[in-house]
Amino acid sequence: MAFKDIALPMAQRGVRQVPSLNPRDRFPGPKGWPQLASTGEAQILAWSSNGYADYNSCSVADDNIAIIDVDNDSRAEALGMPAKKTFAVQTPSGGFHLYYKQTERSRALGNRAIPGVVEFKCHSAGVAAPGSIRDDKPGEYTIYKDAPIADFPNELVDWLEKHTSGRSNRNATPVADDFNFDEWLDHYGITGNQNGSFFITDVCPYAGYKHSGSKATGFYWDGDHLGFKCFSDDCQVSIGDVIRHLNETHEPFRSIWPEETSIEDTDWVDTESYEITTKSETPIDMNIESAHESSESALTSSETVLNSSETIKITSIEHLNAIADDLNGVEFPELRFPYNALSPGRFKDLVDKACEGGVQHGLVVPALMTLASAIPSYDVHDYKRIVVFTCLLAKVGAGKDVAINRARLTLGLDNSYRDKFWIPAAPPGEKILAMTIGDKPQGKGKDPIPGPKHTCLISKELMTILNKGRSESSTLFQYLQELYDENYRVWHNSQTGQKITVDCRMSWLTALPIGNEKIELDTFRNAFGDATGGGIFGRLWFGFAEERINAQDVEKWDPPVFSHWVPGDEKIIEGFEESDVPVQEMKQGPNLVQQLMTSRVNGWAPGVEALYRAWRPERDWSGRDTHFVHIVAIITALLNGHELIDQDDWNFTVAFMVWQGKIRETFRAGRSKTMSGELVSTILAAVRKYTKKYQTIGTHGKFVKEVDGHIFLRWPHLSHNGEWASTYGGDIEKTVDSVVRAGDLRYLVEVEFNEDGSEKKRKENKKWVRLTQ
Repeated sequence: MAFKDIALPMAQRGVRQVPSLNPRDRFPGPKGWPQLASTGEAQILAWSSNGYADYNSCSVADDNIAIIDVDNDSRAEALGMPAKKTFAVQTPSGGFHLYYKQTERSRALGNRAIPGVVEFKCHSAGVAAPGSIRDDKPGEYTIYKDAPIADFPNELVDWLEKHTSGRSNRNATPVADDFNFDEWLDHYGITGNQNGSFFITDVCPYAGYKHSGSKATGFYWDGDHLGFKCFSDDCQVSIGDVIRHLNETHEPFRSIWPEETSIEDTDWVDTESYEITTKSETPIDMNIESAHESSESALTSSETVLNSSETIKITSIEHLNAIADDLNGVEFPELRFPYNALSPGRFKDLVDKACEGGVQHGLVVPALMTLASAIPSYDVHDYKRIVVFTCLLAKVGAGKDVAINRARLTLGLDNSYRDKFWIPAAPPGEKILAMTIGDKPQGKGKDPIPGPKHTCLISKELMTILNKGRSESSTLFQYLQELYDENYRVWHNSQTGQKITVDCRMSWLTALPIGNEKIELDTFRNAFGDATGGGIFGRLWFGFAEERINAQDVEKWDPPVFSHWVPGDEKIIEGFEESDVPVQEMKQGPNLVQQLMTSRVNGWAPGVEALYRAWRPERDWSGRDTHFVHIVAIITALLNGHELIDQDDWNFTVAFMVWQGKIRETFRAGRSKTMSGELVSTILAAVRKYTKKYQTIGTHGKFVKEVDGHIFLRWPHLSHNGEWASTYGGDIEKTVDSVVRAGDLRYLVEVEFNEDGSEKKRKENKKWVRLTQ
């Protein structure tokens, strides 16, 4: 069966799909597949047209869909596993894949398993979709129970909590600082191909041959950790086993592990065992900055010492991460920046430099991207004007100012570039903003001094601007929005006749503290209330971090050494014919600023544009995601020094957009003031009340209907339309629509059919709504 014929039916069920690693494989394939997986028909058809036509399709577990992979059904039943009451697929080996809609309780479980019996795939995990065929086993993945995908039942959560243990997605251990992965492969004569964070080997380095069928073997390598995984059932070995085996026929490699670690300390078993063991007795410091990056290496087989005073049982990586989160006051681990999506290259090098000492990636990366957007002399790259507005959200002490300064200096934007490529200012009004970035008047008969043609406004305290912007007489927000959309504006004082001309591509980088001991959503709500919600909010990117930095760890930091430029006469740099941008000649260099000034992204590498054209957000939380995704890709390519946006640039772009969506989703309650918070609360309360009522009594009136197991309510009947309008004012229908777009409610989708029974069209009936969960 063709890839699209496998993927499209599952996508229509709301299950994200991605091509397999090999044509007849059960493992997800493309680099960055957890983020690339999609339900979009255009994306699936694009894959089918770009080399994956004959591949299997894999279903991917995410925040919406969970999958239970039952390897031993009789054993699972013997343990009391609840019956299959949902969409189910039978595997060629006789097992089952059970699909469920995620709930808060199921998401909280994380990936876990009973080895050899049941595997619960909660996120970033995949299975072959029905219709797929494997080379290593006869038969096809077939639909066993064609039923709607059910909500995850609480009794199944209870059963999984009782019988399963958490699993690690990365069975790897830290390496020495001077370890070189490529040299290591060459030393042992290992060949293969890189696939994301895995290097898939041509043959199994332990067995010495390729296992039968399509079973993959590979080394995990993320730049800091080395691990091993062989998917063959008869090759269950660890990274320590592999290295000992290789050293029997080769001289040991010069350096792999840190000095305090030996091969005996690295007996990491494969992920099918769901346990990690090490003979190290070193206590874990739960307050280190990178607890979650180093937790795999710190997990011991039985007991872990916390601060030398308390001993607890550690059962899994997820358990350890949860402990570290709790001790560090982390409430939103799902909002961590996707660092692993950064491929090796200049961008990642800049990030690593700026984050030395524990500065948070989630603040540094958006700051780097925003500042970088202001440097190129070209306004337009690949038909897109590059302007970025970014707000860094973090608790007090998380290092917002440090991140901004680190990002600026890492790019080489020191004080010699001040008032050219970066301007520190928090303008309280439209006039001050115009004076800050516009032409400077010099009195009668004198020409004004031109303002910058492209710059980044750095406002470290957003609340000052927001408070002024809420003034009834202020047009600051409107002016900011206009500068987001175009370069040229004129500020005019009708009473004095004063005019200030602005001709500047202005990006904006700002920060907002959102709590002290814990994240305070009310701070966000108050900041992005009625005055800012529609315009500025929709144009912003966000950074996020909640873990505090240690000031002593970050105070000793030296920026990269760049040669500085000396201003000369303005001239047209060769290659700037289209825009004829005058740029001051560089007397010294080249440095990174000069490289970025003269850089331009001109399009896409072969095959990548089709992915961009097919990309659609799962939910467009900003209302501008299809606009943002192009700009993210362009700036990523710029920072990597690429003239064309390549696959690595695109993979990071997708991960970044998913992260942005999670931040907006988490803080979406803050947008309630833009829709009248009390009205939104009233709407949701009414829908919850009557949904529960009709589920309890089991009878439905003409204003209630049950479709596919969901209770739909005719909201105008609930609203007492005139009463809501008179109480809260505004457009009730638009408010309901906003709540639907925010993801809390869904409309009834009505399907029209042709005479032959085929689907003709789908249409949302916006008078009927149901709860999302």
